[in-house]
Amino acid sequence: MAVIDFFDRGWSMDPTKVAFLSADESWTYEEAGRLSCRIANTLLAEGHAAGTTTAVLAPNSPKAWICVLGVWRSGGTWVPLNHSNPVAENADLLDRFDVDLVLYHPSLAGDVEQIKQFSGARAPRMIAIGDGTSDLDVDRWTAQASTTVPVVEHDPEAVVMLAPTGGTTGKPKGV
Repeated sequence: MAVIDFFDRGWSMDPTKVAFLSADESWTYEEAGRLSCRIANTLLAEGHAAGTTTAVLAPNSPKAWICVLGVWRSGGTWVPLNHSNPVAENADLLDRFDVDLVLYHPSLAGDVEQIKQFSGARAPRMIAIGDGTSDLDVDRWTAQASTTVPVVEHDPEAVVMLAPTGGTTGKPKGV
């Protein structure tokens, strides 16, 4: 069983039920499922192979979590970044974890600009989870992608998340 199968089970049971709810947003399973498919299909169309690392840098947000679902749906590995971390620490994690793509909340655009400066030529591609930044946003990035579930063979032994440790005895390590 793949990690995305847990979401898909809820989606198949009642697509009209609310899957994600915050003070600002409400997403049904159908809406979230379709966006996660567009993200996955876009990742696959761009050549992101199984195990490709994609970071999500965001405060708690339904759309950020849907981005994680899209990464999982494509067979990718999610790297959770803490938006409260110092910018230099997040930039270092992106480099050490070989992150290819960062999906970030628009409220963190200033941090992302600093990360780009820290990372220089090694900076991963940055895509905003909403509009209002100079970077491409998720909706425009995935606009032409299919909303159907992509056919991906998920390895049950695959790494689905590479999380940084607390770093109490040095730099955080990936677990």
